[in-house]
Amino acid sequence: MEHLDWLTPSNQKQGAYVTLTLASAQKLSTINLWNQNEYTLATGHSRDAKNIDVLYSTDGSSFTELTGHIMGDSNAAKTASSPYNGNPIQPVPIPGSTPAARYWRVRLDSFYSTNAYSGLMKVEMNGCVQTAGPTTSTTTSVPVPYKAIPNVCHSSSRCVANLDANIYDTTGQDFNVKHLDWLTPCNQKIDSHLTFMLDTTQKVDSFDIWNQNEYSGSNTRDVANIDIEYSTTGADYSYVKAKSHTLSDSNQARPNPKQTVAIPDSIPSAKFWRVKMKTFHSTNCHAGLMKVLINSKQDSACSAGTSINYQSVAANACYSTSRCVANLNSEQSPDFNVQHLDWLTPSNQKQGAYVTFTFASAQKLSTINLWNQNEYTLATGHSRDAKNIAVLYSNDGSTFTEATGHTLHDSNGYRATASPFQANPRQPVPIPGSTPAAKYWRVRLDSFYSTNAYSGLMKVSFDGCASNVPSSCSSSSTLPYTASASVCHSSSRCVANLQSTQSPNFNQEHLDWLTPCNQKENQYLNLMLATTKKVTSFQIWNQNEYSGSNSRDVANIDIEYSTTGAESSYVSAKTHTLSNSNAADSNPEQTVSIPSSVPAAKYWRIKLLTFHSTNCHAGLMKVEVKGC
Repeated sequence: MEHLDWLTPSNQKQGAYVTLTLASAQKLSTINLWNQNEYTLATGHSRDAKNIDVLYSTDGSSFTELTGHIMGDSNAAKTASSPYNGNPIQPVPIPGSTPAARYWRVRLDSFYSTNAYSGLMKVEMNGCVQTAGPTTSTTTSVPVPYKAIPNVCHSSSRCVANLDANIYDTTGQDFNVKHLDWLTPCNQKIDSHLTFMLDTTQKVDSFDIWNQNEYSGSNTRDVANIDIEYSTTGADYSYVKAKSHTLSDSNQARPNPKQTVAIPDSIPSAKFWRVKMKTFHSTNCHAGLMKVLINSKQDSACSAGTSINYQSVAANACYSTSRCVANLNSEQSPDFNVQHLDWLTPSNQKQGAYVTFTFASAQKLSTINLWNQNEYTLATGHSRDAKNIAVLYSNDGSTFTEATGHTLHDSNGYRATASPFQANPRQPVPIPGSTPAAKYWRVRLDSFYSTNAYSGLMKVSFDGCASNVPSSCSSSSTLPYTASASVCHSSSRCVANLQSTQSPNFNQEHLDWLTPCNQKENQYLNLMLATTKKVTSFQIWNQNEYSGSNSRDVANIDIEYSTTGAESSYVSAKTHTLSNSNAADSNPEQTVSIPSSVPAAKYWRIKLLTFHSTNCHAGLMKVEVKGC
């Protein structure tokens, strides 16, 4: 309704053009166009362009015709109305013989109707790949941001926006009453597909997929066989199969299991990826998926070492003096609170808003840790959380260079003091290895989770590169950590108890970490050390509340580590079977030795795998980390 298009004046559409001036001459691979999209073809009033020409110039005056292209009529496709298809991206490949140019022009030559007007909704340009990322494994694999485009959706609420939402919600991959999935219409599931357009050309190493998960047995809507395809241009005919894979039926399991599809190393880097559904686990007329993450191995600058404090911070604008940058380094909880201790933009000034951090000297960074604004939940439609951000650096404080882009997840208004007793999550942004040391670092807000007039951040911290970390320990001591949990039973039975000086025996104050009922499998504790350390062992005390068939003790655990803390970057260090404490009066300490081959790391995780009974809860009383 806001008519956010480029539209020609009446009866001036023939030969109308837009000229795009770049900062410098660029070699292009593709120009992506979105047609005008106002009216359907059937009305006879379509304002969509049909034939277009692309021209280029090095001086902005004399243009050379490069290529012609026939665009499809968008047929007024809207994600908010049936068939819930968005206005499709239409890529125009640029011939390889075309030189680099600073000025590019798109000219409208013919049209789908005699309507007096025409235009375009959006134009985007892709440059030629110089370094498309590593072709073999590097330091860490992280989820990369994407824009998802479906061929069909069941409805506007059961469509692609759900596929990468709420990564930190441990029930977010389970089917739920809000139906937050991508679902096909009835009898349109075969060969239906999702197209994923990455921000840049990437070397993709895996897809993490959660099946639809709504029903079990003969009524399941889960997908069986899929094809994953890729394209370097995004043109419909250009997709090539990268991998066929059979997904397991989730069978309505809670938690819905993550299914990882490894992409062969022989598959080249690409910007456009597609998941196509081929066969299914039942004859139910619908099918779909709950969640998709696309992982790419990124060359981080280094392993995260000690936290680095900045000297000063400034914002381009603040809502008020009390909701400004002084809050970003406070010792407060990163959960939004009644004191409003955040950085918040003024009304309608969130687009492109930024904060700039000045260090005492140039610093080589491994990670920037961000905590989103966190005031409102996503379901309210009023979320003030940022979605896409950019990190920039400078050595003079004047000219900034973009280091990386990153998609933050909506924190969903999580509070450690309220159900599901998860704190506002730390979201690590790995810094590419090619990024130099710099004195000035900037975080810019580029897109958002709602149309709320405000946005901002709760907290920002920086990890510098690890140095002088021993490869072995002559002696070990207890290492301090900051703990967070995937879930907690309540605010009083959560991670604060794990380092208490209490007895490790279960007691009437219930000073443990306990999971909610029926949420114990694959739940975990994240333990962030103060600096990168060589860890030698974990001392663990089991939950210890009950004995026998009612025990809440954990059996098998997996201890994992990460050098960046990125969600998909954790690697198993050791699996171990804990004994059942059986409500013993003296809860026994259980030592888990970490192999010497495991590298030093700052981020550690304890994941619960199996249990000593079918009690719906499980947990631990106390955890100590030993190392040097």
